[in-house]
Amino acid sequence: MHCDRGRLVTIAAPYDHQWALLCDRTGIERRREFATLDDRNAHADEVRAVVAAWAKPLTKSEVLATLGGLVPCAPVNDAEDIFNDPNVSARSMLSPIAHPGSSRQVTVAGNAIKCSATIRRRRGQLRRSVSTPTRCSAAWASAMTRFRDLRARSIIA
Repeated sequence: MHCDRGRLVTIAAPYDHQWALLCDRTGIERRREFATLDDRNAHADEVRAVVAAWAKPLTKSEVLATLGGLVPCAPVNDAEDIFNDPNVSARSMLSPIAHPGSSRQVTVAGNAIKCSATIRRRRGQLRRSVSTPTRCSAAWASAMTRFRDLRARSIIA
């Protein structure tokens, strides 16, 4: 859904109780033709238009404050949002790297998911290809070897 200044949010209310909460929180009329998920799917374009009309004059923060914790919703972040988000920085997701063929460094947004054995350091250079397995993939390979062994011995099916 577009909200104020063309910013985006995503809202999901697939269950009937979530749709009812969305209507109650937003003032959207509970129409009979939107009562069930099947009804809303049959009128999907109209449902989107009704919710979009409610969200359009609001900021992302206002949409989240109205629905958050009751109806599944989240901001759709652009690059500016990601680079200004203190949570992204706190989780060491922004990494300055040297770009191959360039003398300047660039900052890229990385993955929030860290394996337990992940070394918490910033990478120094972007590689053209990765030729060595990470600790996570090594752990996965070890687990798969153990799984195949248990299956071969008929311990698991």
